Order: sequence, then structure tokens, then C-alpha cells
Amino acid sequence: MEALLLPREDELIVICEDLHQAACDPGRLLDAAARVPFARRAAALIEHIGNGRELGPDRRLTRSDVEALRPAFELEQLSPTFLRIPRLDVVFEVLCAEGWLERIGGRVTPGDHPVAYVEESMDAESFAYFAHAVVVAALAHRFAGRIGRVPHSSSALTFRALLAACRPQGLTVPDPWGPECRDALVDLVPPHLDPEVVEGLEGIIDDLEMARDLGILGGSGAHYTGGIALYTALAAVGDDHAGPPQVPETLR
Repeated sequence: MEALLLPREDELIVICEDLHQAACDPGRLLDAAARVPFARRAAALIEHIGNGRELGPDRRLTRSDVEALRPAFELEQLSPTFLRIPRLDVVFEVLCAEGWLERIGGRVTPGDHPVAYVEESMDAESFAYFAHAVVVAALAHRFAGRIGRVPHSSSALTFRALLAACRPQGLTVPDPWGPECRDALVDLVPPHLDPEVVEGLEGIIDDLEMARDLGILGGSGAHYTGGIALYTALAAVGDDHAGPPQVPETLR
């Protein structure tokens, strides 16, 4: 399964070295961090909360709040039944869990995270540091299983898949039931598809799809793209996941 998705160990080292060199350019790195969709959505949510807003009975955002945030989060028209929207819920939960927002009683108010949110128009560099910090927080919560569903795949494999997506060429994932995958799996399993192997591959794809929906990954279809901003965020949470080199001094 790993051979279908992930680079070999020697390739992984080269990937990390190349990305690390690119990430050592502070201007390039901060600019990349500021353009991550997840970070921009987090900023839009903090702006919307302002000095504080009332919460719904489930201590989540109200329908009117979600409606107001639809453009920033690129959401479809809300259904009459108003099902919860993971793309928005995950950002909200990360901001609350990490201290950028605080739920007190039936209200949500600004928090006191050490990397404070600053409007990009006021201080572009400070905004970029916030963007990096909030993406790191999202990844840390994902690997701890605190956001989204519990993934089918292991955190280590998902971590490596995300890292592979940071390469200039990104990462293209084969259809688990398609001929390319079937031919490759012949070398890994008996001459039939082992459901557990395919399920594991599907689990990694689900993780990548979730990351793309959240705005952490880019790309379309079976192709996923990351970049140096995602790489440095992975580096910051990589100690527990056999990850890449330490994050450059510029972001410590």
C-alpha cells in the first residue's frame, strides 16, 4: 500500500532537504503561509466573532452566523434542515481548543492565544505568523484524533502522504479499485485484492480529502498539492510521526 502512495525513505530525505531549503527563505515562507485557505478561513471566523457572539444550544455557531460565513468558507446554500458543516465546524473547534476563541456560557469571545490574530492589512508579517500557527494547530488536532472522524489509516501513513503532496509535483493517488492499483497490489498481496489493504488505501484518501476540504491541501480530483507552508507545519508536529527536519528558526 505504501508503495502506491508514498516515497521511499531515501526519496523522503531528499524531499525534506529540498523543502527545508525553500522554507529557509523567510519572505517566501511567510507569504506561502498567509495564502493557505484554512488560515484565511480561520481569520474570517475570528473577524466575524468580533468582540463576541451568542452561540446556539449546542454551543456551536448559529445558523445566521454560518449564513454570514458562507462566502468565506465557499459553502453551498444551507439546507432547510441545516446539517452541521465539517469545513466550518473544524475551524471553529480548533480556534476554541487552542485559545484563539473562548466559549463562556452561551457566548464565544476572543481568546488570548500567544500568537495573536492580526489583520493582514494592519501587519502582514504578524498575520503570516498567525496563519502558520493555526495550520500547525489543525494538524496537531487531526493527528491526535480530536477533529473530524477517526481515520481508517494510521497517522504515520497520512503524515507521509501529506508530506509527499508538498513536493513540486504534488501527489496523485490511484483509484483503490482501478487497474493501476490492482496491478501494483499483485506484488503486495495474493492475486486478489485484500479488502484490508484496499480499505487502508481508501482511508488515506479519505484523510487527504478531508484535508483538502478544510483548505489545508490544494489540488483537484486524484491530485493533491501542498507546499512549503504545509511542510513547515508538518515539521512542527512531526516528532511523533517520523516526520521531516525541525521547522526553520524563522518560525520558532
